[in-house]
Amino acid sequence: ADSTAWVSRLAQMAGDAEVYGRGIRYLKRCLHANGGVATYDSPIGIRRFLGDPPISLRGWCSPHVCVTAAAAWLPGIGCYGPVRDYLRSAQQADGRWIGYWWDGSAYPTWLAVEALRGWGDGDRARRAAEWAGAVGEEDTAWKLACRMGVLQGAAPPEMAVRLLAMQQTDGSWPGSAAL
Repeated sequence: ADSTAWVSRLAQMAGDAEVYGRGIRYLKRCLHANGGVATYDSPIGIRRFLGDPPISLRGWCSPHVCVTAAAAWLPGIGCYGPVRDYLRSAQQADGRWIGYWWDGSAYPTWLAVEALRGWGDGDRARRAAEWAGAVGEEDTAWKLACRMGVLQGAAPPEMAVRLLAMQQTDGSWPGSAAL
């Protein structure tokens, strides 16, 4: 569902109602009653792809903050009150959100804040910004950039300096989106 959410977002921006509609239909199958969105709607496809591993895939079919937050931006998903409630209830006391798939909290927090800002939930976004602004030494450009996304242009200048210093001579930044 996380990949489907991103492609559906692109389809919406491109005005492709057919692709968007198919994506939303799949995402609704991944939407649980508690408002969380699971990565997969069923373990059948996962087992087929992985060669029927002798492991539980329950976690892959359970709701996750990082997947829910990615889908919450989309009309047709984020409009459901339970999705908002799920994200609001998953915020940690320090202001961040913890994802299932991601190493670190920067990415799921950035996605959750984007959804909350769209819903006018400034208090929770402010708490997340306090967490993001209290950055220590980030070990990757990815995490630092996601934290800066939470701060929406209000990042301390030293964060931008650190991020720019990580750029490689060929213009790229080192890959590091660890799952």
